[in-house]
Amino acid sequence: MTPAKARDLYLAQGGFAAANADFLTGFQTYSGEEADSSQAEESAPAVSAAMPTSEEVTGKPARTFADWARDHARDF
Repeated sequence: MTPAKARDLYLAQGGFAAANADFLTGFQTYSGEEADSSQAEESAPAVSAAMPTSEEVTGKPARTFADWARDHARDF
């Protein structure tokens, strides 16, 4: 989803989301100034991957969120 599409959805949602749509999607800086929207449009989607450091900490290989969600679907 592009930042512009996400912004439209936040605006349609109303409330906190609409009031903060520009900031949440990168069109406004933390200080309230207009951000460079060309950078917001070029941002790549986040990649959901297991972190390599988790095995060092837990002693077990990491799992992706998709794996966790599949394993816990009945909990919801």
